[in-house]
Amino acid sequence: LVLQLPEEILLQIFQYLPLLDRAFASQVCRGWNQTFHMPELWRSGQLLSEDARADLHRTTLLHGAA
Repeated sequence: LVLQLPEEILLQIFQYLPLLDRAFASQVCRGWNQTFHMPELWRSGQLLSEDARADLHRTTLLHGAA
């Protein structure tokens, strides 16, 4: 049984996750991937450093997109 959390709750959970954990979580299912790409998640003023971008890119290449 898969529990479907309301989008607002899932968005709040994602906001507590570090960047790479967000990326890994976005690969769980289509709904979580959509949450990962919501503009509201990235409005917290969090800018990606070059290292974070490289890590995210490497993670995407290793694990593929959801």
